[in-house]
Amino acid sequence: MDKMKKFFIVTTARSGSSWFSRKLAGIFNLNFLRELDTQKVDEMGFGLDLDKIFENMKRGDFFKIMYLQIENNEKMMDDFPCIHLIRKDGWAQAISNHIMRTLNISHTSQMDNLEVKEIKVDFNEVLKISKEQLGQKIKFINHLDKRNNVLKIYYEDIEEKEYWNEDLINKFSKFLESD
Repeated sequence: MDKMKKFFIVTTARSGSSWFSRKLAGIFNLNFLRELDTQKVDEMGFGLDLDKIFENMKRGDFFKIMYLQIENNEKMMDDFPCIHLIRKDGWAQAISNHIMRTLNISHTSQMDNLEVKEIKVDFNEVLKISKEQLGQKIKFINHLDKRNNVLKIYYEDIEEKEYWNEDLINKFSKFLESD
């Protein structure tokens, strides 16, 4: 782990990032420090100062950051190595987001204790969420694609077991190599 670089995973909500982060941490023996949320950065005493947060991370550490947590400011990520995780199926992502908001939970792991028989899906709300997320994705893709220290990964690819082959592992290994 001490030979691996520290980095951020940049993504949107409902992108499979928790699953991906745990999988990546397990394969490469990395330290997944959770989602970079307000409470976590307040505990660290840095506010949302990414320079200070990054400076205090150890090699092999990584945080997950949602677009909204950095106020949709893609330029905040300019100085940091990132894995940009993108979910191509924006409609499925928006439906998932709508369901989580409707149930007032933040993660599917919280569904185990719920007794939900029926959820009404509001088409207009899902459409609104989908459009918002698409705008965020385009903005970040256009900016982060121009950078050398960004690895772009699609959720739909990594959810397939066959995709986790030697080529992908080598791709991650190369990205994770210490500078």
